[in-house]
Amino acid sequence: MRKMVNKKLHELLLKTDYDELLSIDEPSAIVRSLISISYDKSELIAWRSIEAIGRVAALVSLESPEFGRNIIRRLIWSIRDESGGIGWSAPEMIGEIVRNNSAMYTDIPQILWSFMEEEFLQKGIIWAIGRIAESSPELVQFSIPELKEYCVKARPDMRLYAVWALCKFGIIPELAQDSENITAYLYEETQYKEVSLREIISRCKKM
Repeated sequence: MRKMVNKKLHELLLKTDYDELLSIDEPSAIVRSLISISYDKSELIAWRSIEAIGRVAALVSLESPEFGRNIIRRLIWSIRDESGGIGWSAPEMIGEIVRNNSAMYTDIPQILWSFMEEEFLQKGIIWAIGRIAESSPELVQFSIPELKEYCVKARPDMRLYAVWALCKFGIIPELAQDSENITAYLYEETQYKEVSLREIISRCKKM
């Protein structure tokens, strides 16, 4: 039975049919499965699971308002020292939950940003900020000054992510002189693919 559920779960993720996920198992079990699938972010299905958790949390929260916040608490706990584990995809998942129901989680973006001191979380946090900015830029406006700094001072992939996030605010930042040929893998529009900084800037100018 569990194998059949997992197979159906993967099929729905690959089809991006996130609304149907709740028809195959109870919500908490779906969330546990999505979290377990999310760890290897070199795989497209991991990103689909990250995206899906936001939709699932939003749907369940219509009847159980605390459902999404409980997931966020669990994810935050997973990236704190006392958890005994490393919440590799926690920032992205938190971002998706906020993005899908921003009015319920106005306090969360600042909490998420407070983890930027952890280097292994930085790229995920910036991605989450960019995703939230697409729907509720006012919630993450505070991040703009530091994002601009990352555009010139961070490692190459971080610079690209920071530029991508700023473009969600309609901001085209100043770049370091050696930024021209930067590329990185990025998840957007249901695809995980290599994009160039030049491409992101070009798109941003057309917005």
